[in-house]
Amino acid sequence: MNTTLVRNPLIEHRLLVILCIFYTISSLTSAILVARLMQIGPLLLPGGIFIFPFSYAIIDIVAELYGYQLASKLILSLSIGSIFYAMYVFFILHVPYPAWWQHNDNYQQVLSSSMRLVFWGVIANYLASKLNAFVLVKLKLLLKGKSFPIRSIIASSIGELLLTTLVYVGVMFGTASISNIILLGISGYFVKVMLAILLAFPSQLVVAYAKRTGSFSNMEPNLKQTVC
Repeated sequence: MNTTLVRNPLIEHRLLVILCIFYTISSLTSAILVARLMQIGPLLLPGGIFIFPFSYAIIDIVAELYGYQLASKLILSLSIGSIFYAMYVFFILHVPYPAWWQHNDNYQQVLSSSMRLVFWGVIANYLASKLNAFVLVKLKLLLKGKSFPIRSIIASSIGELLLTTLVYVGVMFGTASISNIILLGISGYFVKVMLAILLAFPSQLVVAYAKRTGSFSNMEPNLKQTVC
């Protein structure tokens, strides 16, 4: 009996489209909401903290199913799209507006701060996301494809640590006291690691379901080539 699993390009395509959509939504939404600070008990948190970890979970799924190279292309595509988003918002914020319109200062206050994050965050998020995907695939080699939830948690935690360090140093420095920046960084990283742990298991369900269809059985014939 031939038990060879047959790839289903339609399933591969549909899942990738869905993942790309939610990856873009989670990344840009968190960038817009980052300036809205929250105080939850002793934790001082940016507004996008609860949605951004989804982007790392999605990158983990893409790297696991489609490989490191495609995950890298997705990260690069988001970085380029974020630059165009920031340029257009910057342009609109400086276009003349009617004298009777009274809300320009509100837009300036909210969106100008997010622009600083986007420009600096593009670099930080690109490097951290690439590191996340790289660690996940390297661990996949070491563990022979097993233990995806553990690999996802480790990779996301490492990527988030780099991102948190770069973003809070580059974006927050000069806008808040050192003590508040440290509190934001520690609080944010703690919450993101906790969310990475929670998201690892739903991500495992997605990966397991996709692999059961047989569609991804041969997506990475040589894992070593994907991280070179």
